[in-house]
Amino acid sequence: ALVDGLIARLQERAEVDAHEMRDAPEGSAAHYVRTSAEVDSAFDRTLLAALRLSLGTDSRVTEALQEIRARWLRLITDDVGDDDVARAVLLMGDGLYSASLAVDSPTAALATTDADRDAQALLRVVDRLRGQPADLTAADRRRRAARRRGRRG
Repeated sequence: ALVDGLIARLQERAEVDAHEMRDAPEGSAAHYVRTSAEVDSAFDRTLLAALRLSLGTDSRVTEALQEIRARWLRLITDDVGDDDVARAVLLMGDGLYSASLAVDSPTAALATTDADRDAQALLRVVDRLRGQPADLTAADRRRRAARRRGRRG
């Protein structure tokens, strides 16, 4: 029953997260990278509990986590318009999240620094991967993303 409750809470919070990503003025990719450095939120605590349970034998937790990750990847792909760039952005967010957990942990790795969780630096890399100037405004990004969706849809 506890696992079922955790999965339900995880899915609810992931749905809210997906809506925030989809509606983010800066675009889904930038939103994902920026929020990957945020730890100790309600969603983060639920996600960590699920990640710990996924190390066990209950495949339902692993499946729920895989669905969430696939949704993030779809949203990022819709935003950047390139599967390879989207996967790179997803992995950047993973690394940023991992570094943020390590820095905020009482047993933090000595080699992990605040620079390792610099979301702004990674957002500039996302812009370069997209082939966009780093100073492109959020409104310009939304217009470009809308044009890309229109061509595919």
